[in-house]
Amino acid sequence: MNLATTGSQTEVFGTWVPMNITYTDWEALPHDSRGGMIIAVQVTATAIAVITVSLRLYTRKFVTRTIGLDDYLMAAALVMIVAFCIAVIILCSVFQAGRHIWDTKPANINMIYKVSWGITVVYYAILGTIRFSVLASYIRIFGSIYVFRIIVLISMVVNGCMTISFIIAFVLSCRPLYYAWDPYVHPTDHSKCIDEIGFIVASSVMNILMDFWVCVLPIRPLWRLALPLGQKIITAMLLSLGAVAFVASILRLRELKRSLVTTYSTDPTYDALAYGIYSVLEQNLGVIAASLPPIKALIQRRWPGSLTADGGSMAGREDEQLRTASEMAQTSKGSSFGTAADGNLENGVTGIWPVSRVYRTP
Repeated sequence: MNLATTGSQTEVFGTWVPMNITYTDWEALPHDSRGGMIIAVQVTATAIAVITVSLRLYTRKFVTRTIGLDDYLMAAALVMIVAFCIAVIILCSVFQAGRHIWDTKPANINMIYKVSWGITVVYYAILGTIRFSVLASYIRIFGSIYVFRIIVLISMVVNGCMTISFIIAFVLSCRPLYYAWDPYVHPTDHSKCIDEIGFIVASSVMNILMDFWVCVLPIRPLWRLALPLGQKIITAMLLSLGAVAFVASILRLRELKRSLVTTYSTDPTYDALAYGIYSVLEQNLGVIAASLPPIKALIQRRWPGSLTADGGSMAGREDEQLRTASEMAQTSKGSSFGTAADGNLENGVTGIWPVSRVYRTP
């Protein structure tokens, strides 16, 4: 039997097994793989994200003709998601990520750590960019409301600082840098890393809190718009689709704690794929959810009345209702959220709900 000890692992016929496992035990170990599953999830989710963002950009460019910063930011997030998808496919198909560590060649384990290190940086950048896009869309819709605009701008600053801090902290988490992906080949007395699991858990919690804040931020100004109740409900549902990605973030954290934190996994090439699936869903669902509201204008043009609360009968009364709302707005005294000028507010809302004029109610 060819045995060669490397760090805390033993090489057996080109694979790694824990030091305390004998060859007989190795034969009895499970030898399944999660690689195919995560490739399927990644490709499917990314394909849907590409279609959704493409429809969003088409709608904003050619239907409503209101393409803006939020759309460009979402396109940038999509480019990073596609790059993330390609990296995951390479990880699982070429370097055997998703297999048990005792079925993975040492050279592949080194490459898995390298590629995973890179896509983790991309992961933080994707989440930050998606939030920037959503916050920019809030300014597009409610930018005329002074206090709300200031709150959104502050949220953007916080989001930017969080994202940059996470990336810098992760990149500099090990000293020397290569120790992050090469802990067994080049160990020295000066090589050390921060508590990686603790960092991932802490950053995940902060991302969840920020996602929650972004989800609830538009509730009050949205409810004060002079839209019919049915339209308010549908628009609120469209804007709150980001909660789906928020749930995926929570499930990712739970899976991380279950598979890595509580057990201090000795099989990371297999266990990490479990919470990796939730990472894939988190970013793709975020892009998809944020891109659905702008597509509404395209759907209404193709199938008029299909998304109204009462199957289309509201469309005939919409102009009259909005004229009444306009008259009410002219006599309003304002509120703690400020008075919305009709220009920016109108252009923003029509990107989600195409109407002739929309004002804030008192």
